[in-house]
Amino acid sequence: LLNNFPNHGDDMFRILGIGEFTDGPFFLFGTPQWVNGTRLVAKAGWRNENHSLGTTDFKAIIDGWKAVNDELISDPNGGYPDGITKLRWTLAQVPFITTGYLNNLKALGVVVMVLGGWRWLTGDAANNGPPFRPIVDNGIRVAMHSDGTQISTMRPWINIYYAVTGKNAR
Repeated sequence: LLNNFPNHGDDMFRILGIGEFTDGPFFLFGTPQWVNGTRLVAKAGWRNENHSLGTTDFKAIIDGWKAVNDELISDPNGGYPDGITKLRWTLAQVPFITTGYLNNLKALGVVVMVLGGWRWLTGDAANNGPPFRPIVDNGIRVAMHSDGTQISTMRPWINIYYAVTGKNAR
């Protein structure tokens, strides 16, 4: 990770930090390895993104981020007075996020990146995806992505249609 060149590039393409998963591709949120990786990313001042796919993993991610944030703020050397709140961290997808945890993310300065992609294919109302209206009403910074070309269609319009109307493929 020390070979990273922070902010290298221009507005078209820029290296900003570590992506998708702090601990690797194994979804080990909340483990000591994940917390340590999260701490190192925060101390390096890098952008960080984790994905919440299940019904409870968002809790482990947000609770872990809060713990690292609090640890950095209380660092006796005083090097991290803002914790993670200014680091442009993102929690992506969040299909089962709750209002309480949205409030925690907002307090941490984290962006929620909702997924409009593959969830619209399920046709199952209980598993369609994130609660778009409560997220927007919360006032938290929000972005949208589609996992285009990997999981979902590359065209954004079906995803935007689903996010706006709540109507899925079925």
